[in-house]
Amino acid sequence: MNERSCWLYTLFFILTLVSTLVVVDAANSRRRIVVRREVAPQYDRSITTFSADGRLAQVEYGMEASLRGSTVAALQSPSDDPQQQGICLVLQSGSFGKVHRIDHHLWLVTSGLSGDARTLANALRNSCQNHRLNFGEPPTTKQVARIAGEAQHQLTRKGGARPLGCTALVVGVDPSSFDEEGMGTPRLYQTDPGGIVEECTFCAAGKGRATVGKIVASLADKVQLKDSNSGKYVAALAAAMTERVLEQLIEPKGTPTVDVWIFQPNPGRRGGIQVTCYCDLSKNTVSRIRDSL
Repeated sequence: MNERSCWLYTLFFILTLVSTLVVVDAANSRRRIVVRREVAPQYDRSITTFSADGRLAQVEYGMEASLRGSTVAALQSPSDDPQQQGICLVLQSGSFGKVHRIDHHLWLVTSGLSGDARTLANALRNSCQNHRLNFGEPPTTKQVARIAGEAQHQLTRKGGARPLGCTALVVGVDPSSFDEEGMGTPRLYQTDPGGIVEECTFCAAGKGRATVGKIVASLADKVQLKDSNSGKYVAALAAAMTERVLEQLIEPKGTPTVDVWIFQPNPGRRGGIQVTCYCDLSKNTVSRIRDSL
């Protein structure tokens, strides 16, 4: 080490020492100088501590974990006719662990950490069972969505815990909305790790959220599908949505495939909801949705 380097190191040490000097006034004593090193606060190590700019880092980490999950897109039929209503969901293939039945008339679809999704699903199942025991009737989709949001929000202000790293979609048919023919109204809600709950006509989650969200939004605004048969109407909507989503999915190996779930009100099925799933659809096999009905 040369002489110039020694002088530089000495100057740096002196500047560091001066920057950490704090003058302390003590009662009945002379003013004295105490050396104190200031350490930057680590806001991301505590779930209940806000940063200087009003952010909760752990909640943002949970949101980032949910954005790394499989792509999920959901679209509700824009038709006002009860016979032509339904909800279409498109998930990347292999996402069966992200679809959970919560009650006879309710389903939960998640994107993010699978373990956190199972924890949330079990909590919602217990809540639905308690609601039936206490009130003698099943909970509505809105009530279950609010319970999911409260469960996620609770973990953002509880010490010794962390937020759930998953975004949840609650799909169901409200029993209280059944008409004279026994047809209910399908509902779609979305919750995130921060506890936000919102009712949607379309939404997207996962790593393709930004791109797929724009596709679903354009379909919700512009789709004009007319058919006298309700099943064919919803199937055509699901097929159009699937084709657009497959164009944006990129797979490192092979052809991208998706699973398509269709939720339709049906008084003859369990919980008044009929669920149809088409597995491993690619661009060449999307026609299976139309041909099966």
